[in-house]
Amino acid sequence: MRKTIAASAAALLALTLAACGDDSGSPKSGGGNDEAFAPECTDVWVAGKTLPEDYEGCMDGDTLEAAASFNCKDGSSLFQYADDFWAFGGKEIHEEAGGVASAEPYKEAYTTCQG
Repeated sequence: MRKTIAASAAALLALTLAACGDDSGSPKSGGGNDEAFAPECTDVWVAGKTLPEDYEGCMDGDTLEAAASFNCKDGSSLFQYADDFWAFGGKEIHEEAGGVASAEPYKEAYTTCQG
């Protein structure tokens, strides 16, 4: 009985490890990857458009840009992208030509966010 359990456990472990990668040592994607589903940043971050409520990131060329955000006191999130764009999730996207760090509207939004 112990040999059967040990053999079954070994077989299960071998199958699990085989599913985790290929001969190159790289992990398998499991049928898809986040990059395939992430929109282009230039399509998302457009001044005047609405940032999706469920925004998690976007593709900047071949690079997946994770969402950069602050968690606000009221439960919302304040997002930034490329130093020039900002928005609350589900709200209008704003572009600050001189960068968000020096823009008064962004400073006000950040202060409101942090309470």
